[in-house]
Amino acid sequence: MFIFMQSMHVYRSSQLRSSYYLLFTIHSCINIIYFVSRAILFRISSFSFICQWVLDNFGDFEYKFMPLYFLYHYTQHAQALSIIAVNINRVLTNYCYCYRNLLQYSTHALLLLTFSIPLPLTWH
Repeated sequence: MFIFMQSMHVYRSSQLRSSYYLLFTIHSCINIIYFVSRAILFRISSFSFICQWVLDNFGDFEYKFMPLYFLYHYTQHAQALSIIAVNINRVLTNYCYCYRNLLQYSTHALLLLTFSIPLPLTWH
């Protein structure tokens, strides 16, 4: 029984280090940042007293809100690309399961593409 439990522990720890969990963790972080930036931009500023204050001072705050708008749109594009990256990773895992180097290389390439492609798409 002890040997079985010990082997299950090794299996779980190696499973958590797989590329799927890495990509899914990155995807989850992007979702959290997107949710927070969306909440700040659209939910909090939709209260009547804050909305009127922002509209009255919009010319002054236009450049101050730009990083938040950039973060909102960047994470929106990165969210879509991270979903595609998780799907590509699952397809490569199913069809190229015996090529470990390809899977490790593709994980890093997918992460790089997930964070670099949204940069030219976000123009704020």
